[in-house]
Amino acid sequence: MSLQPPGAAVNILDRESLPCALCGGERFVVVLSGARDWIGARPGEFTLARCEGCGLIATRPRPTRAALALYYEGAYSGSGDAGLAEHELGVKGPGRLVNGYRLHVIDQLRKLGENDTLLDVGCSYGGLMWLARKRAGCATVGVDLDEGALNAAHKHPRASYHHGVLTELGLEAGRFNLITFMECLEHDLSPVETLREAKRLLAEGGVIAIEVPCWEGLWRPIFGRFWLPLLMPQHLHHFSPASLRACVEAAGLEVIDQRAMFFPAEATLSLGQALGAALGLPAPGAAQSAAQRVLGGVIGLVLALFWLFVELPAQLLMWLLNRTGHMMLIARAPQASPR
Repeated sequence: MSLQPPGAAVNILDRESLPCALCGGERFVVVLSGARDWIGARPGEFTLARCEGCGLIATRPRPTRAALALYYEGAYSGSGDAGLAEHELGVKGPGRLVNGYRLHVIDQLRKLGENDTLLDVGCSYGGLMWLARKRAGCATVGVDLDEGALNAAHKHPRASYHHGVLTELGLEAGRFNLITFMECLEHDLSPVETLREAKRLLAEGGVIAIEVPCWEGLWRPIFGRFWLPLLMPQHLHHFSPASLRACVEAAGLEVIDQRAMFFPAEATLSLGQALGAALGLPAPGAAQSAAQRVLGGVIGLVLALFWLFVELPAQLLMWLLNRTGHMMLIARAPQASPR
């Protein structure tokens, strides 16, 4: 299964404007325009609009399901991406640290054990699953649309993978003690429907953990259309704390925790995108002239100094203020009232 129907002739610029995924409203106000695919340099400009009924922000109009598949080609897996695979698997330090931090936050509310089963939606190469098995000995199941990442994912007797969309897989109800959406729900065509399916799959006493970019983070208005977590056009929905909570509650779930997540490279990577666009540098991985390589080295030095002396102290302050560019929400099925 993929986003693109087999054999279909697709124009990458095909767009659609659908009602709001949360409230069904059809009245929107533009909040950002001129966003582009700064990483892959694929064509098209995109507009973000806020629903006047519920406040959920979405890319509007968005690529059709078939056109969206073209933006994903080579974005996550494929040739030359072994470094990303190692990062996602936790073989290298940053990937393991990020997933360890996520599991630490979740453990405070629902600690995994060897009799539990984790479902990771948008699992990529299975890094979170790998670390959860290592720490808790639990069974793990991964779901992703990227077949290349699944083929390269870490194999284990207590790991299985499904290629496709969660709502179309028909997994066993009540099977999972923890369901995670790590930087995944913002990609979803129908996030409320997906969360309803996750609720159906949740075992008694289980929880759902969602990590997404936060529209109300303090770096976002500074960098505007160059803010890295926009990730145009793969990110279709752009959540504030209130709109994420509303989506979760619309799916019939109960929020038990919501917090900012420390993400210590958000501003540095956004600045890198802005400088690359301003100076006309090619997209990452593309051929560069000698002069462009030298310029890229200078920019790399500037970004390293910015990260050390600006990003880290600012990110710590934003985390303390609960205003970073990423957030996690943890929810459960509503508890029955005692008689």
